[in-house]
Amino acid sequence: MKLLYCNDCGDIVALSMDVRTCRCRKSAGCYDINGDDVKVSGPCRVLCLDNRDLAWAKAYRNETAVVKAWVLPKEYRKIVRSEGGE
Repeated sequence: MKLLYCNDCGDIVALSMDVRTCRCRKSAGCYDINGDDVKVSGPCRVLCLDNRDLAWAKAYRNETAVVKAWVLPKEYRKIVRSEGGE
């Protein structure tokens, strides 16, 4: 799962096939048609959550779950930045 983090307002939104924007509307993003790469714009970073960890956490809702997360580099082959990208 990929999330959009806006550096200006601190909002985090889950990316989907439809364009999603942060609270201040300066950052936006969505998954590319292939469902893996993302397209983003604005002063933002892309965060990732491990899908297997999320599935486990969902299956065991009553337990505390540790989910691996990481921040993708600003310049990364799976991120396409449009105008206004930081």
